[in-house]
Amino acid sequence: MIKKKLILEFSPDLVDRPIIHRLSTEHGLALNILRATITEDGGRMILSLEGSSDSISAGIAYLNEKGVSVQDLDAFITKDDGRCTDCGACLSICPVKAYELDRTDWSVHFRSDPCIACGVCLDVCPVKAIRKVV
Repeated sequence: MIKKKLILEFSPDLVDRPIIHRLSTEHGLALNILRATITEDGGRMILSLEGSSDSISAGIAYLNEKGVSVQDLDAFITKDDGRCTDCGACLSICPVKAYELDRTDWSVHFRSDPCIACGVCLDVCPVKAIRKVV
């Protein structure tokens, strides 16, 4: 079993369809919705999938077929270590503790695994070392 985090974007015509339910039931995937904003104007969801590699690939193909925009979450946030001053502002603001302090050299490290792409760290970084990948 592997895990994969995705950013899904839905157009207005898709928000009332059982796409996520079918993703789980028809492809045998365990799902965890990490964040979601869904309105009649469309939606955005951060989703964690767990299953076999083949099931996840088939599930992503299903989402694409239904017209859902799919982006890999691992590439959503980047931290420029050369620009970072290790001030620690991101440490205190991150709701899932995706940043950690190495107490041997007092450097700040980003871990993509717990990240839920909330974007709070983007606004708090004084030197703009944290960026959203488009």
